[in-house]
Amino acid sequence: MEKIFLLKGTILFFLLWIHMGINLFVWRIEHGKFEKRIFEKSVNSFFFLFFVNAILLFFPYVSYVYATILTILCFSETLFYFEYQSLFTSNTFLVLQETNVQESKEFLKEFFSLRFFRNFFLLFVIIFLLPYFLVLGMKEWNFDTFQYFWSVIFLFSCVVFLQAQLPKKRKRYYSYLPLLRILKSYLAAKQQRKENELSLEEQQKIEILIEKAENKADTLIFVIGESASRNYLEIYGSYLKNTPYMCKRKEERNLFIFEDVISSESLTAISIPNMLTFKNYEREEAWYQCPNLISILSKAGYETYWISNQSKNETIGRVFSSLSTSSFFVEDLKNNEEGYDEILIKKGLEILKDSGKKAIFFHLSGSHNSYVKRYPKSWGMDTIESILGQQKKKIKKYIAEYSNSLRYTDYVLNSIIQKFEKENMLCFYLSDHAEEMYESRNVRGHAGDGGSRYMVEIPMFLYLSPSFQKQKPELVNICEQRKKSSYMTDDMIHTVLGILGIQTPDYEEERDFLSLKFNSSRKRMYQGKDYDSFWKIQFSKKGE
Repeated sequence: MEKIFLLKGTILFFLLWIHMGINLFVWRIEHGKFEKRIFEKSVNSFFFLFFVNAILLFFPYVSYVYATILTILCFSETLFYFEYQSLFTSNTFLVLQETNVQESKEFLKEFFSLRFFRNFFLLFVIIFLLPYFLVLGMKEWNFDTFQYFWSVIFLFSCVVFLQAQLPKKRKRYYSYLPLLRILKSYLAAKQQRKENELSLEEQQKIEILIEKAENKADTLIFVIGESASRNYLEIYGSYLKNTPYMCKRKEERNLFIFEDVISSESLTAISIPNMLTFKNYEREEAWYQCPNLISILSKAGYETYWISNQSKNETIGRVFSSLSTSSFFVEDLKNNEEGYDEILIKKGLEILKDSGKKAIFFHLSGSHNSYVKRYPKSWGMDTIESILGQQKKKIKKYIAEYSNSLRYTDYVLNSIIQKFEKENMLCFYLSDHAEEMYESRNVRGHAGDGGSRYMVEIPMFLYLSPSFQKQKPELVNICEQRKKSSYMTDDMIHTVLGILGIQTPDYEEERDFLSLKFNSSRKRMYQGKDYDSFWKIQFSKKGE
């Protein structure tokens, strides 16, 4: 009986110790280095947590239920961290709530990889088998020593627990309990989801005021990519030949490339609302309480269209499509299993026939994981042999598929421009966020709080048709001047309104990227930290 009790305690010790180590590593990423105070907080929190859980072992039924839940959560979160370098947070649960069935299937297929089962086996051995052999396999003369060891650990934990009850420290220690932290994250995501459900109603209540509407372009095209990283694009200097069409348009001086643009977040559910409303990190209101670009354009006399290859059940698709004059979702088509982005081109041709001023928003599936499903097989030009470096074959396979998806987006974007280039039009292309692809660590994706610079370093292009350039010749020089300027996409609405000559009470010229008064020294904050002074240093590239 004593051994069984000690076995439970030892398993608990190993489980919590590994979990604490992961938290400690996450804090190292956030703070930039290991600091003594962070380490002390981590160790103290571990012993505090161990004391609380050890007490529960004296209550068999309660401890059984609690230990089962704790084990599942800590074990799952540990595996999740190994895969995505992130713990369970409110953003994690928000993404799960916004994910459709098809995306869930693709995620599960990617998640349950050979690497997952390897990590699962290692954790199982360390957390369960190792304590089993340590406790049940020990000799009698070692047993008393082992009991003495646990007594010291338990007494030390008691001291930490009592210390934690001090008013100044209580909140800090209790916030590190896995069950409470994960529960709070889930409830925060649930509340956010509830607010998002009301976002359309809130947006429709906002009164749109326009002070000036010159409407300088007959057609505005706004293409939102998915998970595109500029670090893997040929047009930004990558060795991968995946942007032949955009490179050609750049040579013709109709396409302008901006080299230092980042998204405001690495999650679509946050970055796109920031992009299409006056919401930014300096503004306290929620995004759905801020005027949006689509409603402003409608008020200014544009017919607005939302054409999407993403889910209509997501908050973004539901809200912005409802605010538009007309909308179209690829998923509404029957017998369309592949659903490639080129379907959007055909819909664009139908809109081209409409008279009057048009503002068309294309939301691509782009390079959404799983990458290989984002393009027809005929576009699989990059292979494992195409990828340079010393990575494993599986990593090279992912990079090749990712590059192929970017090449296909290049084709789709060029086709959209081609259909409208004879008009007085302009076309913006930018991605909702980027994708980390093994640049500095063994991570692929854009997980919420396990961030890096590579998750927000996006491409941003601006195409100006010949007729629009004749109308605004000075804009060419401004675009050239802005080539290397720093910019973040939560100010995108100011830039679009500025180039169209539309002004509202919320428009700020200092936030307009193409204005002569643009403030290029504005801090770009990502996950609460300055991109230029923190993220670029933490994940520095060669030559920087």
